[in-house]
Amino acid sequence: MSRKYYEENFKKQLKRLTKRKEQFPNEASLDRFVYTICLEYNRKYSQRVHKGFGQLINE
Repeated sequence: MSRKYYEENFKKQLKRLTKRKEQFPNEASLDRFVYTICLEYNRKYSQRVHKGFGQLINE
């Protein structure tokens, strides 16, 4: 899958999670939430290994 697919998926997820604006009392809380989501996304996809390359890393 291409990088663009993951970017679009991330944007949709972020939009879905921040849709209800009432859950954020101010802009700072929304910023912290988005920052946390970005950190989790980066952690999740930075450790990703493509098929076949895992064997090379283990050797």
